[in-house]
Amino acid sequence: MENNKTIDYWRHPTKREIKFGEGAIHWLTVDIEKVKKPDGSLKKWFIHTDGLRYNRP
Repeated sequence: MENNKTIDYWRHPTKREIKFGEGAIHWLTVDIEKVKKPDGSLKKWFIHTDGLRYNRP
């Protein structure tokens, strides 16, 4: 059985999200393998497929 580990990243809301009442911090849970650097450390931030930058807490 595969043991997938995840980590949470966050981002501030966009101006459009604030305009439509979604002004809270947005969280995203990602597979650790997707945010690992070649040296094995985790990225401090990354660009998700939605084009927005997510930061590690």
